[in-house]
Order: sequence, then C-alpha cells, then structure tokens
Amino acid sequence: MAVGAFPIAKLAYLAVKQISKPIANQIKLTAKSNAVFRRYVCLPPAQFYHFVETRFKMYILGLGKPVKITPLNEQMAVELGAELLGEGVVFLMASATIFLEYVRQSRNTRLKEEEAEKRLTNLEEKLQILDEMCKKQSETLSSVQEQLSNSSILKSLTNKLFTGGGSTTTKNVEKADKSISATEEILDDKNSENPINTPVVGEDNSKS
Repeated sequence: MAVGAFPIAKLAYLAVKQISKPIANQIKLTAKSNAVFRRYVCLPPAQFYHFVETRFKMYILGLGKPVKITPLNEQMAVELGAELLGEGVVFLMASATIFLEYVRQSRNTRLKEEEAEKRLTNLEEKLQILDEMCKKQSETLSSVQEQLSNSSILKSLTNKLFTGGGSTTTKNVEKADKSISATEEILDDKNSENPINTPVVGEDNSKS
C-alpha cells in the first residue's frame, strides 16, 4: 500500500506545483504593474518567510541566533512572494475541496445511518408483529388440541357404548329371555301334572 501510495502522492504534489505556476506568474505580473499589491500583498509574505527560514537554518546548523537578517531585494521578494501566494491559493483550493468532500461524505454517512436506523426500526416492528401472530397461533393450536382431545374422549366413550356396552346388554337380554322361557316351561309342567278342573256354568245350572 505504501509503495502504491507514494507515486500517487508524488503525482499530486507535481499537479499542485503545475497549477501553482500559472497563478504565481499572474501574481508576478500584478505585482509589477500594481505598486500597492506589490508592497502590501506580495512583499510581506516573502520577507517573513525569508526571516523564518534564515533563523531556522542557523538554528539547525548550530550557528546561534543571528543578530540581523538582511532582507531580500525587491525583485527576489516579488518572485518569492508570488510563489508563496500561488502555492497558498492552491493550498486553499485543495483545503476547500477536501473540506467539501468531508462534508459530502459526512452527509452520506449520516443518511446511510438514518436509513439503517429506519430499516432496523421496521425490522423490530415486523418482529413484534410476528411475535404477536405466533402467540395467537399458539393459543389457537392449544384450543384446537383441547377440542381434539375432548372429541377423542367422546368418541372413545361412544365406541365403548356401542361396542362393548351393547354386547353386554344383548347378553343380559338373552339371559333374561332364557330365564323367562325356563320359568314358563316349569309352570306348564306343573299345570300338566295337576290340572285344574274349571266348573262349567251350564252344567251346574242343569243339575240344580
């Protein structure tokens, strides 16, 4: 990544230098033709940069603090000031571009986060609805199972009544019929052994 990023950074630096050159040339032309621009806009940055650069170089080289720094002549100051202003303009343009890109990315990120929150809220609502539906379905299934269990109990009782209970009743009826038949046979036998003479009404009247 670092190897690939280095040429990109170098190309970006060269692009900035190339863009700053025409701006610097235009500033030079303006400084040559306009004394106010040259005196109050172009020369002060150049002299300040020369002062700071000289002090820093002497500090790095260990030469101590300079007593007096000779300012640049007007031509050199105009050249340096024009380059500084050109690079400053390019830097401001690049900074503004980066800031605008940051604002755009932040807005896009915020919109994505809001959309993600909306989706999450919708999913939570759907999950709540599904949970309620599952509860209702479980209650319905419980009632259906209870009804099925009751119907199975009734069915088993009905089967017992019409299968096991019916056969028992039939057997009891058959036993009762047999006992009644046996009783009638016994009575018939007794009547045949001891017949009962029933008087005839017409005969009694004739005898009298």
